[in-house]
Amino acid sequence: MPTLLVVDDDPAMRALITDIFADEGYSVVTAPSGEAGLQMLKNVQPALIIADVRLPGMNGVTFCQSVHADPQTATIPLVVWSAGSEAAVEHQCHYAAFLSKPFDIDKLIQIVARYSRSTDHNVI
Repeated sequence: MPTLLVVDDDPAMRALITDIFADEGYSVVTAPSGEAGLQMLKNVQPALIIADVRLPGMNGVTFCQSVHADPQTATIPLVVWSAGSEAAVEHQCHYAAFLSKPFDIDKLIQIVARYSRSTDHNVI
């Protein structure tokens, strides 16, 4: 079963995404900040990371750059979302897909299915 890492400071969003993807057959781990997400990546190598761009402390762009700078995590696809525009992050962060909030859940499910198929990592 593929594992997803969800990095978002909103507990309701983390719970919603966890519920949706658990029903889709994924194992989901969550982190409330970019720093916590990087810590989580020391123990789990997910098939895909979903991250909010606007996070307290380390923002989503810096989190994304940190993920790609580490050879252990550089190949993990990232899906980023934001209430802001894609233009604000597209040249700062390499990601597989961008979603504007609010987003369509079915579209997110399709994106996750597409990008998590190519990798199936588990706990290290």
